[in-house]
Amino acid sequence: MERAIETARRMDSINIQNIHNIVRKIPPYGESEVLVLVNPEENILQNLLNQNSAIALDTEFHENRLAYIQIGFLSSHVVCVLTYDGGFIEFLEIFFKWLQNKNVLIIGFFMLVDLIKIWETYPDAPDPNILLYKVLDLYLFFKYMHNGYKHKNSLAHWSDRLLGVKLDKKYQKTDWFNTPLTEDICNYMVTDVTIVHQWINYVQKVTHLYYTNTWTSKRHFYLEQSYQQDQILLPLFLTVSLQGITILEENLEKETLNQLNTQGELLKYLGLDLEQIKSSKKFTEWLNFGTKPISKLSQDWPKTKTGYLCRDKPKISAWVTKHSTRSEFKNTDILEWFSQFFRLTEVNSLLSFIETFRKHIVFNKIHPLWDLMGADTGRITTSNPALHSIPRNPVARSSVVPSKEHFVFVIADYSTIELAIQAVLADEPTMLRVFKEGLDLHTFLASKVLGTPYEELMETKKTEPKEFKKMRNEMKPVNFGKVYGMGVQTLWDRFLSLGNNITLEKAQHLHSTWDSTFPLIKNYQQKCKNSFYTSKAPLTKLGGTYYITSLGGRLRRPENFGKDRQAALNFTQIVNFPIQATCADFLKFTLKILYIYIQDNKLPITIVLSAHDEIIVECPEKYSKSVQTLLSNIMVSAAQHILSPLLPEAPISVDAAELGG
Repeated sequence: MERAIETARRMDSINIQNIHNIVRKIPPYGESEVLVLVNPEENILQNLLNQNSAIALDTEFHENRLAYIQIGFLSSHVVCVLTYDGGFIEFLEIFFKWLQNKNVLIIGFFMLVDLIKIWETYPDAPDPNILLYKVLDLYLFFKYMHNGYKHKNSLAHWSDRLLGVKLDKKYQKTDWFNTPLTEDICNYMVTDVTIVHQWINYVQKVTHLYYTNTWTSKRHFYLEQSYQQDQILLPLFLTVSLQGITILEENLEKETLNQLNTQGELLKYLGLDLEQIKSSKKFTEWLNFGTKPISKLSQDWPKTKTGYLCRDKPKISAWVTKHSTRSEFKNTDILEWFSQFFRLTEVNSLLSFIETFRKHIVFNKIHPLWDLMGADTGRITTSNPALHSIPRNPVARSSVVPSKEHFVFVIADYSTIELAIQAVLADEPTMLRVFKEGLDLHTFLASKVLGTPYEELMETKKTEPKEFKKMRNEMKPVNFGKVYGMGVQTLWDRFLSLGNNITLEKAQHLHSTWDSTFPLIKNYQQKCKNSFYTSKAPLTKLGGTYYITSLGGRLRRPENFGKDRQAALNFTQIVNFPIQATCADFLKFTLKILYIYIQDNKLPITIVLSAHDEIIVECPEKYSKSVQTLLSNIMVSAAQHILSPLLPEAPISVDAAELGG
């Protein structure tokens, strides 16, 4: 496996240098006037492809049908607009032949959507692995350089930010099949492609810039890092998008009934009905004029903008945390009411998720749209539907099934990987020892909290499994919360929101026990803060120069709030990022090696999805054991440069199982 990883790294070095060379040779935009051609003859398209090693690509579609393809031939200063009634097939045939060349590059913005539409349109499209090292997504590149713009990462946002060009997106939701191709519409389409050309000229100016890794002092260049960590996965997620995820709707029905029953029980306990929980007005009337102990809090209850009493869990939770020392919040009945109310919000959220989930099922499959830089930490997310939490969601887990008979899922899990990363980054001796000796961190903490030997608690796993599970689960919010600097009151509120109404005194005991057990974690947190405010990597036209990195070099810059507010990150964000981003780096590197290994060896393995610290693959049942071994080897090798202090007991597990099991 080490050889496979070294081969992949060598491929990266050679092919990314090739991408550099292609990008460097693209001429400046505006050097010549752009010639626009609509549905040119096939021989013209062939000649243009022969003359250009780099093309800009964009598409327009309506209701999942491809309507237009726009191609910018960057060296020739020509933009071609191909229409749905002008014959895509002829172009796509010569386009895929052009892709077989080694030194070619497709450039675009959020390209996964465009590639999906093209592959779906052409019945004889090749395997997406033809795109390896041949596609450059500027959405991924820009967001890698500066991830401090939150949800403002559209083509229009980046056009304004880097070029000062304000795009008119009035045609974005046009029904292209019932709208004539006017000159205005044609110019609209051409502009999106010429913007890509102008962006490339910006990319040419920043490819030589570098920044330094917070943890290793290694120099990193933006294009190499973006490609190695994110862009390399585009062919894989094109494959995943096209194949879809198989859904067993029967399980969704069962779970819906279970959740509706739970909802009814909780409403009865709370003294509410469904209308009162859905309407701010009716909820306000119920709380103001009720006779339950909870009604005593109505005068101080947080309000909505319209003046009604709030039903929003985060706002209520923050309010409860702020006033946790008040006598009312020591009343067990009131605490239990809040605990059950928070449970109800989770149930309602789950029912809403199921309803949304169902809307995206077509012929027993869903085809979510993947965003390889969905989270600021580099974690992968999805939309339509939002499945990035699928391994954590029991409904989604039970409804996702293998696509073929006699096939099983193999689930690779970086169990407690974030805590392991924390142990290494902080060089915390006690936490490192726990992992090195293969102990369970949650049970280890419980032994300190309860003053009971670890071995004695582990015995209860056999003799009293339910009690053991309850005890262990109670330690999870402490371990995961404290790693990220959670305070006492927030920890108490966290337990309350999970349905466990512990006292503030117990939360204090858990908090202080964790601090005394793992004292060097505070040093790590201070180092993160110091590093962030002493590291600078300025970029032309982009604000917010301070940064911190993951172990793999992924960059986190300040949140950029605009002209009136200074760019900044809060303490929790600074402390969280190196851990969560390193976890994302490992997972993506594992996916990359696994995908290349499957392709090279033509293995009967399909990568179904990936989220947080899990990778889920599908294979014939008879190969499940060998696939488990393969996945485990790849994951351990991928993580070895950081987890070597923990091996051979690295926190990684690989199992053959039903996703809902």
